[in-house]
Amino acid sequence: MKYRPEGSEQPSSQTVNPLWAFAFGAVLGALITALVVVATRPQQASLTPDEIRQAAREGAAQALQSMPTAMPAAPAETQPAPTPTPKPKISVRAPNAQGDPNAPVLIVEYSDFECTYCRRFYAETFPKIIQDYVKTGKVRITYKHFPVLAESSGFKAEAAECAADQGKFWEFHNLLFSGRIPAGNRETVQPLLVEAARELGMNVEAFTACLNDGRTRIRVGEDFQEAQSFDVRGTPSFWINGQLLVGAQPYIAFQSAIERALADANRAR
Repeated sequence: MKYRPEGSEQPSSQTVNPLWAFAFGAVLGALITALVVVATRPQQASLTPDEIRQAAREGAAQALQSMPTAMPAAPAETQPAPTPTPKPKISVRAPNAQGDPNAPVLIVEYSDFECTYCRRFYAETFPKIIQDYVKTGKVRITYKHFPVLAESSGFKAEAAECAADQGKFWEFHNLLFSGRIPAGNRETVQPLLVEAARELGMNVEAFTACLNDGRTRIRVGEDFQEAQSFDVRGTPSFWINGQLLVGAQPYIAFQSAIERALADANRAR
C-alpha cells in the first residue's frame, strides 16, 4: 500500500473526463433547443417526428463542432526551490594532519585505537598513501576519533590528544597502533600511556595532568559527533573529498577513490 500522508486526499480513479462532460452538455442543450423550437411553432405548421429528429441531429452536430479540442490547462503551481542541506563542516587540527594544507584532496580517517581493522589499515595501506599521495602534495590526511569499541578506546583517544598538545600526535598514534598497549580499564592502561609518553620524550608531568583533568575529552567528543553527522557507523571510515569509503579496504580501492577525487578537483578549477 502506498504511503498516504495524514490529512491528504488523493484523486479518485473515477474522475470524469471534462471533454466528455462538455460534449454531453452540448448535445443535451441542442436537443432542448430543438424541442423549444417545436413547442413555439404554430400548431398548423407543426413538424413531423422525422423532422424533429433531424433538427436534433443538426443542433447536436453544430454544438460538437464548436466544442474545444482540449480543455485549457490549469496554471502550474509554482513550488519554492528546496533549500539544500548544508554539508557538515570538517575542522582539521594541524597536529593531527599530514600533507600540504592546499592539497586538492582531503582524507579524513575516523578510527578507534582498539580497532583491529584500523590497525590493518595503518600497517598495510596508510604507508602507501603517505608515500604516493601525501608526500607528493596531492593529498592531505587527518585523523579523527570515533572511539566505540572498548572502554579504553576513549581514554587512548584522549591520550593521543594530550600528545598532540606537545606536537607528538603521530608518534603516539603509531605507538598505539603497534599493539603494544592492550585494552583494559583506566587503572591498568594509564600507567602504560604515561610510560609511552616518557619513551617518546614528552613532558610526562604535563601529559599526566592532561590525562587526569580530561581537557581533551571535549575534542574527542567533537570528532565523534562530526563522524555521526557524516553517517559514520563503524571503523575505520574515510571521508575522501565528500565520498565515504568504509573499511580497511585494499590499497587499490583507496587509489581509485583518490584518483577520482583528483580528477574532480582538476575539472572544478
